[in-house]
Amino acid sequence: MLAISNLLVIWGLERGFGFSCEGKKQIVYERIELVHTKRRDELIVDLKKRTGLPIIRVNILLIDYLWDTADIMVYYFP
Repeated sequence: MLAISNLLVIWGLERGFGFSCEGKKQIVYERIELVHTKRRDELIVDLKKRTGLPIIRVNILLIDYLWDTADIMVYYFP
């Protein structure tokens, strides 16, 4: 029984449950032309240059065509 519980604990720790090694930050971004799936790499390069953060991925939360902005969640390693 102890071995099973140890295996479950080790499995949970290896999967990262309860731990978050990446930081996240919500950004209002105004270069709306880069907010496209085909230009995702250009978007990440531009965000890295503007923020100085080592960004690993992004999520587009909201696109506002009236103000030509997008709310983006960026994920980075602190």
